[in-house]
Amino acid sequence: MCEHLEVSEFGTYAVALGNIVQTMMLQKCSSCGAYLTLDSTEVSANQILEQIGGTKTRMRTITIQVNSELYERLQELMRKETDAKDTSKMMSEILALGLSQYRKILSRETP
Repeated sequence: MCEHLEVSEFGTYAVALGNIVQTMMLQKCSSCGAYLTLDSTEVSANQILEQIGGTKTRMRTITIQVNSELYERLQELMRKETDAKDTSKMMSEILALGLSQYRKILSRETP
């Protein structure tokens, strides 16, 4: 049984989830070729409708810890404020705003 310890690629895909089509970022396991969500949930290849092209310049993958209440609030915000075509872009924007604010706070504290 594969433990999906290494991934070979990341991409944005249109995925059929029941009666809806959701755009999500998936990673591909280097060992077995399975597609995984960023939280390591396996997605059946039959559910993947198409890969969505996009600019991958200067893209980085990071892992952050967010408490469940904040994560739920962010998910709800994305559902209300966007058409949910690519939630990874929204999460990137939220992260960028957070990092920008963090840098401002640090610069005020540095003598």
